[in-house]
Amino acid sequence: MFTEVIVEEGIVISSSNGYAEVRLKKNDNCNECSAITFCKPIEKNSQLLKVIDPFNTKPGDLIKISIYGKTLLKTSFLFYGISLIIFIGIILLLNYLFPESNYIELFSSLAGFLTVYFYFHTIKKLRSINIHPKIIFVENNRTKS
Repeated sequence: MFTEVIVEEGIVISSSNGYAEVRLKKNDNCNECSAITFCKPIEKNSQLLKVIDPFNTKPGDLIKISIYGKTLLKTSFLFYGISLIIFIGIILLLNYLFPESNYIELFSSLAGFLTVYFYFHTIKKLRSINIHPKIIFVENNRTKS
């Protein structure tokens, strides 16, 4: 899992501040890909992906990106593992603090869902977490005037 590397090709849509938005052509393997958490569908046959751009690419450049297994594991744990730990932790904590309360299961479940909701919004606002794939190759495909 840690040594796994997924390499995909795409076209740069926009680039700024060390990041690029890349259009990837959707293929049959997309539904089974473990990197699906990175992609956003934009059209029926296309995915949009935000990537680290060390080459200062321009719109229209053909690029290759790499996604490492450790990045996939980090992202999965960040989104799914920690949220599950928070959810279960809130339920257990509230059940421990208020054992004799009526409807404690309902209230602790709602509190768990609400806490996970705020966790996702916090993660979305944090930009310091570097979980984006990286461009590894650029081919200038723009038309010259």
